[in-house]
Amino acid sequence: MGNSVNLEQSTLVREAIDRVRRETAKKATIDNIVRIMRARFQDELPADLRKRLERHAQVELDEVVERSATAASAEEALAKWTRVNFDR
Repeated sequence: MGNSVNLEQSTLVREAIDRVRRETAKKATIDNIVRIMRARFQDELPADLRKRLERHAQVELDEVVERSATAASAEEALAKWTRVNFDR
């Protein structure tokens, strides 16, 4: 009878597993952004949309997803907005 090994707990492959998961999540988010923007803005998408999105961190991509729902244009959804700290 063989021994089972949980590769997710292995220090040898943990970093690779985490990296692949991050890359997969980022690609899925970019795919979703493109899909949302294509549905909302049709032919008004920047030609370099995917390339521009790939430069962003996951947290920034998540913000673009949210802005894509209400933005008046693709460029507005891609623009960084200044967060106001109302606690001051």
